Amino acid sequence: METLENEKIYILKKINNEYLKEKLNVPNLLFEKLDVFKNQFIKDKDDFIFFHNTLRNIFLPYQNKSFTYCRDLSDSFVNLEISLFDFYVKINTFFSIEIKKDKTEFSYNSLKVKALEYLESRKNIINYYLFFSKLRETKNVLIISNKIGGWSNPKYQIPEDFSLEVKSNFGYGRASYFYVTIKYKNVNITPFSDWLYYRFCKFFEINGYTKKYHSIGDLNKKIIFYSSWNEVVDFAYKTIKLIEDDLDTFIQNYIIDELRLMIEGLINISKYDNFDFYDIYSKNNLNEIPAFKRVNLRGEELLEFRTEKILGAIDFIEDITKINDLINLQSYIIEIEKISKMFFPVALQEFERITLIYLDKKEEYDILKPLYENQITLFYEEINRIESIMKELNDEEILKDYQFQIINLKNDIRIVSKKSMLLHNNFNRLRIAYEKFDHYISKYNAYFDKV
Repeated sequence: METLENEKIYILKKINNEYLKEKLNVPNLLFEKLDVFKNQFIKDKDDFIFFHNTLRNIFLPYQNKSFTYCRDLSDSFVNLEISLFDFYVKINTFFSIEIKKDKTEFSYNSLKVKALEYLESRKNIINYYLFFSKLRETKNVLIISNKIGGWSNPKYQIPEDFSLEVKSNFGYGRASYFYVTIKYKNVNITPFSDWLYYRFCKFFEINGYTKKYHSIGDLNKKIIFYSSWNEVVDFAYKTIKLIEDDLDTFIQNYIIDELRLMIEGLINISKYDNFDFYDIYSKNNLNEIPAFKRVNLRGEELLEFRTEKILGAIDFIEDITKINDLINLQSYIIEIEKISKMFFPVALQEFERITLIYLDKKEEYDILKPLYENQITLFYEEINRIESIMKELNDEEILKDYQFQIINLKNDIRIVSKKSMLLHNNFNRLRIAYEKFDHYISKYNAYFDKV
């Protein structure tokens, strides 16, 4: 919690027609109204009531509001849930208890001193959220850095039918994310080249952002740094200025260049078997400096990859078409269609080959899987039967014989379980490949049936 003492808040704001980036220190808003009491002696009940009312008025606006605070933005749970009003409730409860006590010498001033000491110890977190709330309610502030779990900055409407939104979901482990979306008429401006640089990705993942500020961590969480807020604000500032002042350059940088990269990449994928992908588990793969890893693909794995990337690129055509009124992109659509048509016979041939194997193995799987499961069930039933008999016996020799039988049965279970697992794993790999080819072949047919 003490890290909040030096926490900076990055903001982007608009004053008249000018955009400004600022890095702000958190001011001591709490004691702006309480400093007057530090050296004031609370001599009677009236003074105390005034002090008490001042406290209440500071916290009352937050009575029905709570905040979540993430120490680690990548963590697998939101660290703290904070209600500012709860600080006042604790103080008020303390006052009530102390005042009710039967004391011969009662000091209102001592209550004030203890209340201020308590607030002094909590001032960092209180000031952080007082300031955050103040910025959040300021209309000309467009982006506010924060450590709030599951909260995103509001969408900002830019002229020329564009909008910009910073989306964040901190404190949810693998489900955490941090990215910026720029949309034209509600269609995301997609980094098409990421379709090539990420070996394993889905269309909806790439199509959901314009610039990403989280990277893949271990099995439990993504990697997100609070310092990336500075880059987010800088990117938003430059992008908004570019859209408003030089739309042609924005279109060139974020649409045309990205489409060219994707098309060149699709052509390379159809020709070569060595590819550079983002090394998503590398510690160097942060923010602006992604690490690359060269991968050589062969045989079925190469065909599967080519099918996913080349035929999967058809998904982008719908959104490309929607921004055609911004700039004519028909030539790029034709190029994506051309690459898909050239590769489709190869994918179809592989799909037909896999289908025959899949149907044959599925028939085998449907017979053997229940057979193995039934064998395992019978072994367990036999173990249970023997153990029931053993409970009634005292003869050591007979018990040893039964124990030996149980050991053999458990060994049989392990053998059959391994066979069942091997059968399942082999069939599952085949099923995944079959379903993937089926998905992309169907996608291709559905698209060109409409064209």
